[in-house]
Amino acid sequence: MPRVAGRLAAWLTGAALVLLAAPAPGGTLYQETLERSDWTRVEIDDLCRLEQRVRHGGSLQFETRPGLAVRAFWDPPYPVPGRSQAPLETGAPEWLPGDGPAPLSLMLRAGPDDRYRVPDDRVQALKARLLAGHDVRIGFPDGEDIVHFRGIRFGRRVEGFRICQAEQGMAEGAPEAGDGTARERWVVYFDSGRTALDGEARATLDRVVAALDGVEGPRLRVIGLTDAEGPDRVNRRISQQRAETVRDALGEAGLGTADIEIEAGGVAPGVEDESRDARRAEIWWVGERGSSGSGPQGEDPAPEAARDADPAGDDPAAPQPVEPGGGTAW
Repeated sequence: MPRVAGRLAAWLTGAALVLLAAPAPGGTLYQETLERSDWTRVEIDDLCRLEQRVRHGGSLQFETRPGLAVRAFWDPPYPVPGRSQAPLETGAPEWLPGDGPAPLSLMLRAGPDDRYRVPDDRVQALKARLLAGHDVRIGFPDGEDIVHFRGIRFGRRVEGFRICQAEQGMAEGAPEAGDGTARERWVVYFDSGRTALDGEARATLDRVVAALDGVEGPRLRVIGLTDAEGPDRVNRRISQQRAETVRDALGEAGLGTADIEIEAGGVAPGVEDESRDARRAEIWWVGERGSSGSGPQGEDPAPEAARDADPAGDDPAAPQPVEPGGGTAW
């Protein structure tokens, strides 16, 4: 890991910038040509994603769901067991003017889905670098290999991501969290009229704990919900008990219950009958202790206008460059 991080740092200094295509000593540099380097919009159910793939190097992804903030991940080409971090650094290619934002250096953290997550308070800064034309390099945590993602055409593809977000809208019942979005959402389901956790529910809570491992003071909001069968008074009580059950189980797993708010939501929004999907508790990760919500903190401002220079040329039918609108919001 230290040698990989050192080589990434060397990439950002002086003459190293003109050797982007050279393999790193002792390892392999995975990258696509300028012509093949592009960003693709992916829509899966309620998920919107903008990603760039590199053969044998995985993909760099920005994604969101209704009610959630934009998140960023590196999805490696294979699972890397036992490795909790991977270094990421940005740098301007040699053909880009040198008056843009400073390079960004950070550590990605492994998650339970085998992807490596960009710290939430650095996502905006990473987007700003890509909009300014920076490239991204990530060191494989289990060896000497490096994958190189190109920022070229990132600004051109942002509008499609914005459209996808607008079409998805906000999740019904999503909690207010700073900028109106949360960082993650999990759902625990219950049997009719019950408040006890079954094996599937406990497995979901295990995923919550794994996802928050290493996060200092995560703040959660648990909203208990029911179907529409029975009196409102009874449903309100059951929803309260479901939220309490989830909070207590998370507390037993090591999460501080003082940082877990609960809410009796009663009948789930839009439900008029007996629906299994309505018998649930939603767990929203809304920030960390001491923060006002899920919005970025301490971020570098985005450039006033995105550069989208393309030395390799582009398909004349491709969309025109998209300006970031004076900020880093999608």
